[in-house]
Amino acid sequence: MSLEIRELLEVFNGSALMEAGHQEWGYIEEKWFLAVPAENRLSDQSDEAHKRWATYHPGESAFSDAKGGIIDKTKFLKANYILLKNAGLSDDHALLGALMRMTMIEMGALALSPHGRNVLVDEYVYYQPEGNNWDLVIIPKILPARDIAAWAKRFTPTIMSHIMFVFCARGHHWTPEFVDLYDRLYQNSFVGTPQGWAKPTSEVLYRSLLHCLGVAPLIAINMQLVHNNKLPAAMIIRYKPAPPIAGVAHITTLNAIIGDMHRHALWERIKGWKKVEIEEIENTVETIHDDPYAYHVASKVLCGKERKVISESAMLAFRNLAAIALGYVKFLGKKHSLSGQQAVTQKYGGVDPLVDMWSDAFDRFGLPSVSKLDVDTFFAEIMDSPEARQIRRERIDLANRIKNVEIETDLAQRMALLAEAKRRAGQPI
Repeated sequence: MSLEIRELLEVFNGSALMEAGHQEWGYIEEKWFLAVPAENRLSDQSDEAHKRWATYHPGESAFSDAKGGIIDKTKFLKANYILLKNAGLSDDHALLGALMRMTMIEMGALALSPHGRNVLVDEYVYYQPEGNNWDLVIIPKILPARDIAAWAKRFTPTIMSHIMFVFCARGHHWTPEFVDLYDRLYQNSFVGTPQGWAKPTSEVLYRSLLHCLGVAPLIAINMQLVHNNKLPAAMIIRYKPAPPIAGVAHITTLNAIIGDMHRHALWERIKGWKKVEIEEIENTVETIHDDPYAYHVASKVLCGKERKVISESAMLAFRNLAAIALGYVKFLGKKHSLSGQQAVTQKYGGVDPLVDMWSDAFDRFGLPSVSKLDVDTFFAEIMDSPEARQIRRERIDLANRIKNVEIETDLAQRMALLAEAKRRAGQPI
């Protein structure tokens, strides 16, 4: 049996645009692929109208009832309904998925070439019914069909924006641990309650139905919607002015915290002391925003570029400012919007005694009654001098000793309770 060269080259040409180890978008099973009518397969013989759809066109419908469109909407809907039913979805959810996909294709997400989507593998499958008789492909009468259609038309762009936000913030768009995050986005966006049918599971809604559309078309459409103010405010605000970009979220989040710090009494002292570091972070964020997705951990997927990295000077500035920023967030408390500072916490290495010292300082020195001498004494202690470092070491040692005493005390109490229980039971102690 000879090697199928054409088949091999199709796989090769649709392969990764990223190096191994950066498969953030990942793979899905073929049952979740996008169904495209077989007559729309791209080939060397395709006319110019077809070849144009090798790449996506945000804002332009790919359906034949629109100018420049090539796909028959009825055939597309039937093909995707059948594939999603075969994947194991209910009638309601298969119809929902087909309509959500149809909504995205109407918005310009179609890209017949895998390279046009910047994907790892081609997630389109070309469907043709038996005998090419589309009249034999039946979508059964589904009672809540009207509500499903209205829901899909209204909320698909919002659902898509959730997926792209999570992808941009986390570097991957689905794992089970993201369920709570997706639920919050869903609620904050005021997505309507389905009438007469149940919403699919989070995994089906945020992974199985739209994954097959690729990354490049979705991020382009999403940013167009943000620019035109066509998404819920809860989502628009998440994309500006400091979008969380996986790989540099610690820098953009730190900058947002510093910006909020302006309203605290300690700000002028901190600004004077850390002027160079603060300017370094501000300048770095400006650079990031000039070409944000080039800094993303999946830059080759999002924009087809080699990933840019944060400079060493910016990372040094981050290390010098992180404890101050985390202390400020801790001082504000969880109710404040800046409590979502996990990126800074993780990059810094957690909350340590230095963070606690800054939290106490923001609490103590934000009052009008505080004397300048008190503030001066604190800054003398906190400065990066040998004496200040020794003070911090002593505080850490003291904290560790207290913790050890607490552990020993707890153990002694447990042993005493055990001895008392044995005594009452008449067992030898």
